[in-house]
Amino acid sequence: MGVDWKGTDEEKKTIIDAFNKAHSWAKEHNRPIFLGEFGVYDKAPMESRVRYLSFIARLAEDMGWSWAYWQFDSDFILYDIPNNRWIEPVLNALIPPE
Repeated sequence: MGVDWKGTDEEKKTIIDAFNKAHSWAKEHNRPIFLGEFGVYDKAPMESRVRYLSFIARLAEDMGWSWAYWQFDSDFILYDIPNNRWIEPVLNALIPPE
């Protein structure tokens, strides 16, 4: 279960085209963009989740957009509350270590 996002040129182009359309509109209307609530289902392969999250977060940042991850815990898990620990690959994809 879950989509295996390979990060192919075609997959990236689809997202880049959509982001460019939003970015053009924002510039034309002098409006900021906030990319809210993107995330990855925890049943998708971890490598796929990391590729997708890293691509989306960096693309948004490159366009000067702020963003928020969906969701902290549960099936799009970033933080494992019962075990009091971050899901490190997901965290590092969103906020790369320095």
